[in-house]
Amino acid sequence: FIRGYEIADESFESRKVVAAEPSFFKVFDFGLKLGDEETVLTDPKNAIISSPLAEKHFSGINPIGEFITLKGKGTYTIAGVLKPIPSNSHLLFDVIIMADLNAHPYSSYKDEWQLSWGTDYVLMQENYNVENFQRDLDDIYERNTSGDEDRIIDFSLFSDLYMQGRVGSRDSLFGGDKKYVYIFSIVGVLLFLVACFNYINLKI
Repeated sequence: FIRGYEIADESFESRKVVAAEPSFFKVFDFGLKLGDEETVLTDPKNAIISSPLAEKHFSGINPIGEFITLKGKGTYTIAGVLKPIPSNSHLLFDVIIMADLNAHPYSSYKDEWQLSWGTDYVLMQENYNVENFQRDLDDIYERNTSGDEDRIIDFSLFSDLYMQGRVGSRDSLFGGDKKYVYIFSIVGVLLFLVACFNYINLKI
């Protein structure tokens, strides 16, 4: 994973550098403050930066056409700036580049059906649910493998992701955890019961 970037020969740390396919803006409702959504992720040397990053490094300057170097990946041209992302989103980015499926490391996994690389989001048609998708995926998997190993890819509804707390390996991208809701709910109930006992004792 890319852990940092350089701008104007200065180095900065970030765990929020991701690669996405050109269909990114068709799957999600993220928008660009600057740049063209149709073309920004069609050039493997383009990069999109977040609004906070643009404000931090290019305050008062249009960053389109400027350069950003990603550690271990090379130098990219800034071709887009994201509109501000709500803080409660489970997807928060500093930099987005194109996932070039014909280049390393993706190209070496083209015929590999037993390895999951990154996090995939699938936009499904109406009336086609996760269960149908997983069943069809099992059929495809069996046709392309020896069938000796179980499928290792699993899918969840997008609406459930924020509170699952286990999705993805990059904890910087995901926010909530349902177990804390249960813990605080139990604590709240216990406090309420204590208050009730205290009230009863005062009335006796």
